Amino acid sequence: MKNTRQGNERVVTARLKDAEFFIQEDLKAVKSLADYNVKLKGLLQHQKIGTMADKVARIRQLAGLIIQSLGITDPVLIKDIDRTAELCKADLVTNAVFEFTELQGIMGSEYARRLGENSRVVAGIREHYKPAGAEDTIPESETGMIISLADKFDTVLTGFAAGLRPTSAKTPISSEGRHSDSQDPYRPKAGTGYLKPDHIETRLRSFQGRNH
Repeated sequence: MKNTRQGNERVVTARLKDAEFFIQEDLKAVKSLADYNVKLKGLLQHQKIGTMADKVARIRQLAGLIIQSLGITDPVLIKDIDRTAELCKADLVTNAVFEFTELQGIMGSEYARRLGENSRVVAGIREHYKPAGAEDTIPESETGMIISLADKFDTVLTGFAAGLRPTSAKTPISSEGRHSDSQDPYRPKAGTGYLKPDHIETRLRSFQGRNH
């Protein structure tokens, strides 16, 4: 039993040292968490949907639509929501998250805190993946709630617009299946590139119009 415990302690200690090294390297490389966003252009979300930089652009636009729908007028809150949207995926290209993928969002919020972002932005980055399942809690901060909605709207809307049907997998875009509506006007035609933010805005406004 003692040998087992000592072996586990050595493994855990080594991993913690790895994490400490990655965190130090990540923080030395940038002055702001936003500096990592340029690398999102090289991180493909899905071949039919585009890069994570494209996703961030859509999340920012969807967050703006949600702000309008909720009648939020506080300029400071609006600025914090947009900043949260801008930074919410930045940690995906950090060393720490590359090595410890389960820490996405958590590392982003910690880096944001250390690099001078305010508490609302920090909370929003950490919470925007919530709820991760039926048993998970929902975001508590205003920034977390809105960016969580925008992120999940984007995942569902882009998936259907690209002709991908939801499955029992964790993400709706994990399937290569085709959408049943082959005449979907929001699906990009062959050779026309990835989905653009205006495609998603048009789809969301269409949905809103049917429900008013």
